[in-house]
Amino acid sequence: MKILIFLVEYRNQDDIINLIAKNDNLNIHWVVACNYSKKPFLNQDNIEFIINKTNDGYINPFINYLKNNNKNFDYKILSNSDIIIDELFFKKLIDFNVENNIGLIAPNIRLINGANQNPNVLFRPSKFKMLILRTMYSNNFFHLILLFRKKIKDNIKTHFSKKYMYSAHGSFLIFTKNVNFRLWSNFNSFLQDEEYYIAEELILQNKKTLYKSDLKIIHDEHRVTKGFFNNNRNRLWHKESINFIYNTYFK
Repeated sequence: MKILIFLVEYRNQDDIINLIAKNDNLNIHWVVACNYSKKPFLNQDNIEFIINKTNDGYINPFINYLKNNNKNFDYKILSNSDIIIDELFFKKLIDFNVENNIGLIAPNIRLINGANQNPNVLFRPSKFKMLILRTMYSNNFFHLILLFRKKIKDNIKTHFSKKYMYSAHGSFLIFTKNVNFRLWSNFNSFLQDEEYYIAEELILQNKKTLYKSDLKIIHDEHRVTKGFFNNNRNRLWHKESINFIYNTYFK
């Protein structure tokens, strides 16, 4: 079985080096898309570097790689670098028999305080809710309310027992070989809310997102992403993404 793990680099070289060192496996092919570094910083046969001329965000380098690559992987994982993978994770993943209707597997992602980050969104939002999100991200005050609600939600969500969800948390996404990425539209935004885009593209291929609680990940969220929150630039990225998602999938 062949597994791809795709990492995006932006001033997080140490985290990437540590993650690969702790999980190096002959079945894993690592791809590091560099949005900041101008040259490879590891030299191993199973590590491939992509040096981007510009910062292309999080999801776009991953989708572009899969659209233009003919390598056959059983699982294609898009991962943050600030995560800790359970020692039994890969054995359980390899032993799992994936049904044809499953496009994405959502693992049990825990914050350091024990809160579960999955599901990201349990049910598909209505057109009206997406319009509300567009409005919220158009205003600094409303944006702060959203951040406050998210912080509360992330810290109290400890248990999830349903089998399927609309969208999985973007810090660790396990795509199955049932997904044809060549059919995906481009994500015409830089960053944020990629989970909606992924969920909608899976729906277009009649694929589901399955929650698998025995696949365990710890997400030390502050390392990479925390510095991006609570600022106007982040709000504008959200606004751009939600506008794209609404106009593409909900209008």
